[in-house]
Amino acid sequence: MRRLVALLGSLAMFATLLALATAPVQAQSTTTKGSLTTAVPGVQSATAIYGGGRTTLSLTFDRDLKALGELAPLDLHHALQVDGLWRLGVRHRNMSSKQIEVAGPTLRLIFEGLEALPGREVEVRYDAAWAAMYLPKVLKYDDDSNVASFTQTVTRPANGAAIAPVLTEAQVAGSVLTLTFDGALDASSAPAGSRFEVAYTSQDWYDPSNVVDGTGAAMITNNADGTATVTVTLASAVPQDRYARVSYRSGDDIKPLRGASNGPQVGDILLSRAAVLDRDPPQHRGLRLLRGSTLVLYYDENLDTNSTPATGSYTVTAGDNAVTVSNVSVHSNAVKLTLGSAPTADVTLSYAPPNASPVQDVEGNDAEELTGLNVRRGSTDDPGSPSLNPGAPKGAEASVAGTVLTLSFDQYLDPAAVPAASAFMLAYQDQELTDAGFTPPRVTGVEVVGWEVELTVVPWWFPCSPTRTVTYTVPSSNKLVNLFGSAADGFTNQVVTNTREDQCIHTKPLGSAQPGGASGHNAGVGPQGASGDRSRAAIQFDNLGDASGNGPRTTLWSNNLGDISEAPPGDASVEAGKITLQFDRALNRGTVPGAGAFTVTTRMSGAAPVEVTGVEMPDGADDRLVLSLSRGLADGERVTVSYRRPRGTPGLWTANSNQVADFSTDVAVPAAAPTVSGVSVVSDPGGDGVYAMGDVIRVAVVFSVPVDVAGVPWLAIDLDPAAGGRRPASYESGGGTSELVFAHTVAEPDVSAGGIAVLAGTLALAGGSISSAATGADADLAHEGLGHDPAHRVDWAQNRAPVFGGVSQTLDNALPGFLVSLPLRRSAFWDPDGDPLVFELSASRGDVFARSAEIGLPDGFVHVERLGRVFFLGKTACALAGLGPPAGDAFYTVFTMTATDPDGATAQATAT
Repeated sequence: MRRLVALLGSLAMFATLLALATAPVQAQSTTTKGSLTTAVPGVQSATAIYGGGRTTLSLTFDRDLKALGELAPLDLHHALQVDGLWRLGVRHRNMSSKQIEVAGPTLRLIFEGLEALPGREVEVRYDAAWAAMYLPKVLKYDDDSNVASFTQTVTRPANGAAIAPVLTEAQVAGSVLTLTFDGALDASSAPAGSRFEVAYTSQDWYDPSNVVDGTGAAMITNNADGTATVTVTLASAVPQDRYARVSYRSGDDIKPLRGASNGPQVGDILLSRAAVLDRDPPQHRGLRLLRGSTLVLYYDENLDTNSTPATGSYTVTAGDNAVTVSNVSVHSNAVKLTLGSAPTADVTLSYAPPNASPVQDVEGNDAEELTGLNVRRGSTDDPGSPSLNPGAPKGAEASVAGTVLTLSFDQYLDPAAVPAASAFMLAYQDQELTDAGFTPPRVTGVEVVGWEVELTVVPWWFPCSPTRTVTYTVPSSNKLVNLFGSAADGFTNQVVTNTREDQCIHTKPLGSAQPGGASGHNAGVGPQGASGDRSRAAIQFDNLGDASGNGPRTTLWSNNLGDISEAPPGDASVEAGKITLQFDRALNRGTVPGAGAFTVTTRMSGAAPVEVTGVEMPDGADDRLVLSLSRGLADGERVTVSYRRPRGTPGLWTANSNQVADFSTDVAVPAAAPTVSGVSVVSDPGGDGVYAMGDVIRVAVVFSVPVDVAGVPWLAIDLDPAAGGRRPASYESGGGTSELVFAHTVAEPDVSAGGIAVLAGTLALAGGSISSAATGADADLAHEGLGHDPAHRVDWAQNRAPVFGGVSQTLDNALPGFLVSLPLRRSAFWDPDGDPLVFELSASRGDVFARSAEIGLPDGFVHVERLGRVFFLGKTACALAGLGPPAGDAFYTVFTMTATDPDGATAQATAT
């Protein structure tokens, strides 16, 4: 909600847009299926179904897919991406589903709250190489072969119904808003300009938003290519270099936007991106650099690299002599001139814009004429390989602000040599964050500007983001070089300085607010620091607009993109039936509004509503307002306190005659923190007590109350007392209950001969949270450990041979003609891996015992496991005497029992 307030900057619009944002998307057809529009290898059919506020995309392959397993949907989260789903008039790109299902040959991607519009393509992409490199699992067929990368489009049919046009592009040029739709519109149905609104912020995301309304009536133009353009005049111009979003709401307008010939009504649009067009020509930076025979002219914005002036457009002189310009090239924000020779005298530069291919920015604005500019001339000697400069003007070799990471070198670089983004890799400095599965930002763009390399990184780098590093691997082509062509060396794990770190505010509540009367505060949503501790945001007033009579305003910082709003007084505390708001300055007692100017909204599920029944300013405390409530607040209850000036009244003013702006703040009664009451190993290693490769070790952590979990917290298990045996067990399940389960999958080289241990005090949030399900109070993570338990040993090895645990019978004597028994038991064998065993019994001499069906020994011997014996009938003395060659007084036979596991490993026992 804070993001909407911030982006709109208009609390009057907030209620309407909130209703739009929370209203269900209306389906044109509740259960319609799409058709396959582009065949890809392996995919036989594809459908798009919308109903119940969700879209299901189904791709059916030519054979069965392998089951994903319990964790695979998140594992595949970023390898499967979808373009072309819609929400409130905005097309969503590069979306990843968190609900992925496999059933036989069918892969299903489910998206809540997003719609595949009838008649419009949805594109599904799978990057097998990316999945194999970065993810623990990939899509596989049932025969364990990998599914190849694919791009698949599917269209939900309109079933003959007319299709409403949708917004495809929005632009703002000064005070003119231009919207382009993908279909013709009814020119006679042009809504009022006030139905449109543009919200914009500066390139510094943290500046408060501004809102400009449309005026007059919208103008509709249907274009020859079948598209339509809507033009709206705004009440004021949107400044350049801003991020802008446009919203449209039809409301009760008698002429809402419609398709051609009174066609279907165009849906409302909520905060769709709008490009703010540049209207100014590019300006040279005043930095004109000459190194040898290379001259570089820098501009203040990106240039059109497809518009390169002819060499005759430039005049270069050295002293009184003209210098030939042999080549001109345009790169990013620089123009590079190659001269016929290296000047030895002072150099001047002039530029006359040609009619064809002038220097211009990407918006098509031509650069101005330059006359007699003095060129800074450097050394003609190559200083060698460029290196990162610790004494750079920005104070660090590598620094970042928002989405721009700057690498500062010790000499000027060639703007024509720009490495691919893949040459740069970002990582967390804290290895535990990487181990916990957090993905660092990635580089999407590279520019070379003077002695700096500017990397565009996504997502946004926040003030409270954890420290990261950057690595540069020298590519085979387009490597970083100086103006003489000497290549910069690669570097590894260079720490990046966050230039906005001082904007990450870490404060603690002044006290604990209790329903019984003790007071404290919890003002706003706090940022999350690199340490993982959640802290409260400090709220302070900025003196904005006091000279014009506007009241004090504040900006509330958080670690969420766009989570910016007008903030309230500097402190809020609660006691039984009351909330006290403390400001940073005195208020005007004569303008204190009544209870109707304040609202208190509970955020606790099932709690009774709260009403403000009175407002007073205590004696001697002109900086405070005490709100009386219709009931006391429960332990751990969170509420939002809002002030809205009643229209037609002066509202709240300060003592120095400034009006106080509307505000909202979050207030909470601190609740008792959930505590850990027990830790145990709950997985079963099997009969052998050993976890093998792929087995999952699970540890249960029991809390005093049910808790909710966000993110992937983890705790540490120890495989061996020696160094290097520590392993993370990541959160698996149990959110909403009092027992959380953490899991570690055995992999090479996991071995624990003495059994695993759970290390005390290692439960960590890893950027997530564990909090009371009832009150939201953060859990106390302290916990006891468990010692090494031999009942939970670990061996990642693939297979171990069976073992005979008994004693082989060496020799037993028997008389000829008698029934003989020897001890041999199958139960004396066991397999360390728990594999099933196959048994075989054999004798070394079969001619010394009789075969007799009459006595039940047709094969000459029989094994009875229940008795643990082998029985056979020895031949008579006469029969033995007939054996040849003569064997003397004794005849020997050896019985061998062989146990074999599925991998062919064996163990044997004998009896003679």
